[in-house]
Formats: sequence, structure tokens, C-alpha cells
Amino acid sequence: MSQQAEHEEIKKKILTTGIRVGTEVKTKFMIPYITQANPEGLYLFDIDITLNRIQTAARFIKKFDIKKVIVYSGRTYATTPIEKFCQLTGAKKMLGRFMPGTLT
Repeated sequence: MSQQAEHEEIKKKILTTGIRVGTEVKTKFMIPYITQANPEGLYLFDIDITLNRIQTAARFIKKFDIKKVIVYSGRTYATTPIEKFCQLTGAKKMLGRFMPGTLT
């Protein structure tokens, strides 16, 4: 399956499930990634651009030994996605406050 066909298949699955990714806050840096605002005030992200950015990040991460990759977030709402990503890939997770000197 070509990369374009795979991209379209993923996009179709996202749209059929009714999943929409967005935010209530919009900055000038986010404008290229936002397609529209829904009536509730949620700014929806462009699925094509989002999938392309994910693929770019995946190609970059793939260059490294996954066991040496650390996924970090101090945000509570990022815990579940980080845990799932690390479970599926074998990367190391760091959650909570980042303590200076942790990597040295």
C-alpha cells in the first residue's frame, strides 16, 4: 500500500468515527493548521496537515534507537497518550515535573 493510500485510509477511519481534534484557544502560530471553528467555539485542526506532521515526526524518531528516546510531559492530560505511545514503541516515559539534572 502506498503512503498516500495509507494516509487516505487513516483519514477515512478518523472521519467515520466522528473524531475531531481541536482546541478552544487559537494563536497566530496555529492558523495554518486550523480549518474552521465550530459553533461551540472549538477550532478544528486540518486532518491532512496533522497526519503529515505525525508522519514527519515518526520518520525523525525512527532514526534513533527507540530505547533511548524519552517522551516527556508535565501536563496531566498527556499521561494516557504518552503511556500508550511508550507501551507500543518501547520508548521511555517521564511524567510530572522535570527535575533538573535528570538526564545528566
